[in-house]
Amino acid sequence: MRRGRSIGTAVLSESTHGVKVTLNIKNLPPGPHLMHIHQFAKCEAPDFKSAGPHFSAAGADHNPTGLMAGDIPNFVLTVDADGTAHATTTAPYVTLGSDNNSVFSNGGTSLVIHAVAG
Repeated sequence: MRRGRSIGTAVLSESTHGVKVTLNIKNLPPGPHLMHIHQFAKCEAPDFKSAGPHFSAAGADHNPTGLMAGDIPNFVLTVDADGTAHATTTAPYVTLGSDNNSVFSNGGTSLVIHAVAG
């Protein structure tokens, strides 16, 4: 939500290399944005800090690649001038299962789209 308004949808599905994330976004400022999976299933205004830090599976700081489980490498969401974006990416370090890397572990996670300073 952005100031209480919907910003679209994210559909998560199984992938051979992690979790596929399909985005249909609206009502965001144009330009580049980053996206991460955050530790908690809360994402409350005004500062959205209730989502916690980037998701870290099993409490580890980083996975063997040096990235956190909630990181989505090499992905920038580019929002068009009309505030919309349609994109698909893969979150390679998470699952939809019941393991520690699952986006459903410990009560769930949240998907956070961050503004990127231009």
